[in-house]
Amino acid sequence: GMNNATQEYFPTELNPSITTTFSTVLEILSKAGCTFTSVSLPSTKYALSAYYVISSAEASSNLARYDGMEYGEHTKPDSSFKGKIGDLYALARTEHLGAEVKRRILLGTYALTAT
Repeated sequence: GMNNATQEYFPTELNPSITTTFSTVLEILSKAGCTFTSVSLPSTKYALSAYYVISSAEASSNLARYDGMEYGEHTKPDSSFKGKIGDLYALARTEHLGAEVKRRILLGTYALTAT
């Protein structure tokens, strides 16, 4: 059958041991009857950035329910509570969520609300 080898997945900075191994595998498969064409996916360079924005937006949306009221750890109000429900949400999330989760919620919320 016809198979594709994507050029962008093998930049010149890639460790030569990887490209050598890959070339060896292609050679073995070619001898077994496989044919290959080289293809280009120029948008590949944007994949990691796109993934980070999309996954953060998804995390923000999915984690919004962890407000310390219905879902997540409940936190009793402290002196920072000014009578607004948002203050309780912020307090619960500050106290119970890790740094990466908070970062993804903030970045995802920004991505979802940006115009």
